[in-house]
Amino acid sequence: MKEFLSGLIGPVTGIIDKVVADKDQAAKLAHDIATMADRHA
Repeated sequence: MKEFLSGLIGPVTGIIDKVVADKDQAAKLAHDIATMADRHA
């Protein structure tokens, strides 16, 4: 499961960068998603 989520991080962060105009908020969301797998493992 962790590997599956890790494989989705790149594409999702790319989408976040395009959708969220605030770069600080986009970075926070990307970080939250990237660490989600570790927190829920």
